[in-house]
Amino acid sequence: MPLNLASPGIVVREVDLTIGRVDATSGSIGALVAPFTKGPVEEPQLIESEEDLLQTFGQPYSVDKHYEYWMVASSFLAYGGTMQVVRANDSGLKNAYAGVSTTAPLIKSGTHYNQLGYDDNTITGITIAAKTPGSYANDILVSVIDAKADQVLTGINTSQVTTFTLQDAVNGNIGITTNKITGITTTGLALNQATNAVEGVVGIGLTITEIGVNEVVLSGNSVNTAAQTGVIFQFGTTSTTGIAVTVGNGFKIDVPPNTVVVSNVSTGATSVLDGTFRGVITEINDGELGVKINAHVSAAGTVTDVEYSQNGAYALPESGTITIQNGSVVRGTASYTAEKDWFEQQNIVLTTKDKDGNFNKIEWDGLANRPGTSSYAAARGGRFDEVHVVVIDDKGTITGNAGTILEKHLNLSKATDAEYSVGSTAYWRKFLATNSKYIYGGSQPADTTVIGFSDTGAATFELDSDTAWDQDAANTKFAGSGVFTASLKGGKNYGGKDDYTTSGALHSGIDDIITGLNLFENTEETEVDFILMGAA
Repeated sequence: MPLNLASPGIVVREVDLTIGRVDATSGSIGALVAPFTKGPVEEPQLIESEEDLLQTFGQPYSVDKHYEYWMVASSFLAYGGTMQVVRANDSGLKNAYAGVSTTAPLIKSGTHYNQLGYDDNTITGITIAAKTPGSYANDILVSVIDAKADQVLTGINTSQVTTFTLQDAVNGNIGITTNKITGITTTGLALNQATNAVEGVVGIGLTITEIGVNEVVLSGNSVNTAAQTGVIFQFGTTSTTGIAVTVGNGFKIDVPPNTVVVSNVSTGATSVLDGTFRGVITEINDGELGVKINAHVSAAGTVTDVEYSQNGAYALPESGTITIQNGSVVRGTASYTAEKDWFEQQNIVLTTKDKDGNFNKIEWDGLANRPGTSSYAAARGGRFDEVHVVVIDDKGTITGNAGTILEKHLNLSKATDAEYSVGSTAYWRKFLATNSKYIYGGSQPADTTVIGFSDTGAATFELDSDTAWDQDAANTKFAGSGVFTASLKGGKNYGGKDDYTTSGALHSGIDDIITGLNLFENTEETEVDFILMGAA
């Protein structure tokens, strides 16, 4: 049937648009606007074969007679023509994503990504976003790793435990959030005696600071929200084991005797290290500490930034005693009995299980070398910028094989100005935007940890205060995230549907079809010979 559009600037020739049959000559260029399962939205794509159509816009479905668009396109391509195809827009479309945001983004295409300013700015609350809208990307698994830690110290007391020994138990009254107990017999009580915990009233470890007539004053307030009478208060002594270790504490350890390093690369001269290794506690687990080595401080006080190497000179010994620092304050010492290389322990945990019911895993050290500091960042005083990104077909919905690695992007950088060579970006977000078929980088993972000292901080255990990803490399000690692994979610099809069986999931309104057709008005940018119609 002849097609006549009155839109200005569109040149349309007569074409038979009977479903499944298109009369065209070889070399003709057809134009089609349709709702598809994936692919750029409102951005013409040159399609030269049915395989191109499949790879760019996804497969046909029966819902909403979606297959009719395919029959028209397939017939036209079969005659040797090429096509300019536009995926229609819809208010329900959303990109799958991973992050702390509760709202899925809409990034229609690479052009739209730039229009939104994401080429220069991060995407708040979103760590990873699918390249184009649709539920097709839901369950794609993405894993990101950096050098959050170097070693794991085991057999170490990582919790502080306070034990109470009873000496006196007496009745008393206490008001709301006050440090005074009244109506109490003070015979036998003494200054500096500690309290035992009374649930909902006082915690363990408060001490007696004053004793009056039938009253005592404690070193801190109670926590009760209503006045209490006749409460049995226990007084006695407390003892504490372990150190109250927190992420971000510093540590130091004496350099093992006879540790030899190359002091002059050109001559091969060596020297024996003295002094201490210093770094940051970045992870705390039951009986284990993850540590990041930052520097060597000689006995004379000379501070040198160092990079960890497994079984190398700049590595903590297999066992020993470290001193825990909270800034310049010494918290205490802790002994450990063994150490493990942190990177060798890191896995990507899939959502599928093996025959024994255990989650399948991919070992990170089987995919890449450990990330660290790039030569680009090191030359500018930056540290810890390298990051690896892997995209996985977790459930096999794309390739048919669960656990297939779709993409590996290794040795990327957190630094916005990082380059492999002049004009070749290494910046993780820009690299993914240009080179990944499946994902954009949004912003650093929400749960990151400061892993570096300030420029002079190794001597005083002062942490760096400016560690965010996505800034220039110069003098930046980038924060670490460890392993961030997440399944993309929230991708929506037409009408906000998240499947391809519900009516409306592949249906676009006439207004959005017309908007797509208007993209062909500029014949200098997009030349077409025929406007094709799909499902009526």
